[in-house]
Amino acid sequence: MRFKLKEDEILEFLDLNFPQQTFEKGRLLIGQNKRQPLHVYYFGKKFLALLNVNFNTFEYIKVDEVDYNDIKKSL
Repeated sequence: MRFKLKEDEILEFLDLNFPQQTFEKGRLLIGQNKRQPLHVYYFGKKFLALLNVNFNTFEYIKVDEVDYNDIKKSL
């Protein structure tokens, strides 16, 4: 059986974890380092989230909100 990440399912999961936010399609970026967990970034206009997904099973490991200001400080 092949597993695939589906944008609708990811956005639904984010909505369950952050009900105060609004999520739009086309704002995801997925990164990976070898067989380590996938990093799925959601780039909203004012909201940034990082979702870790298991490489083999595509189960969601954890989700965290990231502050855009922290990124700007490191640049």
